Amino acid sequence: MDWDDLRIGLAISRAGSLSGAARVLKLNHATVWRRLKALEASLDIRLFERGPEGYVPTAAGDELRRAAEAMEGAADGLDRRLSGRDARLTGIVRLSALDSFALGLLPRHLARFRALHPGITVELAIGSTLANLTRRDADVALRATNAPTGSLVGQRLAEVGMAVYASHDYLARNPFGTDWARHEWVAPDEIFAHTAFAKFVEREAPGRAVLRADTESGMHAACVAGIGTAVLACFVGDDDPRLARLSPALPEFDHGLWLLTHEDLRGAARIRAFLDFMAQAIRSDRSRLKGTPASA
Repeated sequence: MDWDDLRIGLAISRAGSLSGAARVLKLNHATVWRRLKALEASLDIRLFERGPEGYVPTAAGDELRRAAEAMEGAADGLDRRLSGRDARLTGIVRLSALDSFALGLLPRHLARFRALHPGITVELAIGSTLANLTRRDADVALRATNAPTGSLVGQRLAEVGMAVYASHDYLARNPFGTDWARHEWVAPDEIFAHTAFAKFVEREAPGRAVLRADTESGMHAACVAGIGTAVLACFVGDDDPRLARLSPALPEFDHGLWLLTHEDLRGAARIRAFLDFMAQAIRSDRSRLKGTPASA
C-alpha cells in the first residue's frame, strides 16, 4: 500500500462522499471510485458503507483513516520545517483570506508587495471557510477573530468594526431609521450562524431576513441592490457611496484582525518578507478598518 492509496481513503472519510473527495484530490469521480474499489480489493475488506448520509467508514475504514492522518501529519510537518529553512526571496506564498478582505483590503497592498519582491508569487485563496495552516492549505492567513487557535504565530494588526447599512434607494422606500424590526434584512446563512452579526439579525428582526448569503461580498451586493439592510464591515460599507450607514460601529461586532502563519514556516525568507510588509500595510488602514471616521 502506498501513500496515494491512503490519501483516497482519508479524503473520502473526511468528505463523506466520492464527489467531495474528488474535489479535494483534484480527480474525477470515476477515478476516486475505481481507486477505492482497487484499495478494498487489495486489502480484501470493505472500508466504507454507503448510506443516506454518504460514505461512512467501517471499523477498518476508521483504522485506515487514523493511520493516514498520522502519515499526513508527519509529511506536512517535514514539509513545513524544510520550507522554514528556505533563505531565498523567491517562491510561492499562499495567502488565505475571507472575500471581504481579499476584495476590499488586500489588492493595493499586494500590488506594492509585488513591486518590491518580483521573485515571490502570491497565491490568494478566497473562501468563506478557514484554511488549515497545519495541513498547508495556505502558508499565511488573514483572519478576523479574537482567539486564534492551533500552533499558529502572528500579530493582531487592527480592530474590524461592523455596522448596519442600506442603499439610498432602499431607505427612500423604507424610512424606518433604526427600528430594526421594521426593516427587511440581508443576512448570513448557516455558515456564519455562530457570529455576533448573525445573532443580531435574529434577535432584533426575527423572521425578517429576505435573503441569505454565505459570503460578505454576496450580502454587500444584495444590500447595494436594495433588497434590504445588512450588517457589513465598515471598510466595505463606508467605501461604497451607494450605501448609507444606519448605526455606529457596534461594539458587539468588534473582532481583531490577525496575520498568522505556522510556527515552522516563519523562518522562511519569503514568508518573513510577506509578513513584515503586510503587517505594516494593514496597520496603515487601522482607522478605516475600525470604522471610526464615520462613526466618531
